[in-house]
Amino acid sequence: MLFIITIALIAFTAWREYNYGRERRDLLNRIMSRDYGEYSTSSSAHTEPQKPRNFVAAGLERGREQLKQAKEGE
Repeated sequence: MLFIITIALIAFTAWREYNYGRERRDLLNRIMSRDYGEYSTSSSAHTEPQKPRNFVAAGLERGREQLKQAKEGE
């Protein structure tokens, strides 16, 4: 009987931790999102990553693409 109770408690604890982990990840995504639209697109399943909105990050991305094209052209 003690064995069954122990297994049940371990299973309950594992289930609880799994659910808390999902909730913490969702809460962090919700906090870090700029607005509800960004949160909803990030929480939907397997979306394409958005292009950077920051002009510095966009410039760095263009530079990386140009370097990649230059290396392929050699």
